[in-house]
Amino acid sequence: MHYFEDQALHDYRFIRLGADYDGAEVSLELEDPKGSPVTIKIGGVTAVSMTRTEPWGKGSCVVSSDIQYDENNEKIPTIHLDSGDEIEVRTKI
Repeated sequence: MHYFEDQALHDYRFIRLGADYDGAEVSLELEDPKGSPVTIKIGGVTAVSMTRTEPWGKGSCVVSSDIQYDENNEKIPTIHLDSGDEIEVRTKI
């Protein structure tokens, strides 16, 4: 999950979200600032959400990424896009 810490995904372009329900895994496909593909796989998924309302206008570049913890001590990796949209994945620790 090091990708989510310290804004490591800043300026990456978000391309696709994939889910393996039976395997409790989510894959995030991105493109780094040089155009190289990057796939991040997250296991132990309990929930995932993605908005696409574009409150700040069109865009698919990451402006920030972070990991938080909820009251049940689940990890919540989150990506904020320049469109104002958000991708959030909840995982068991």
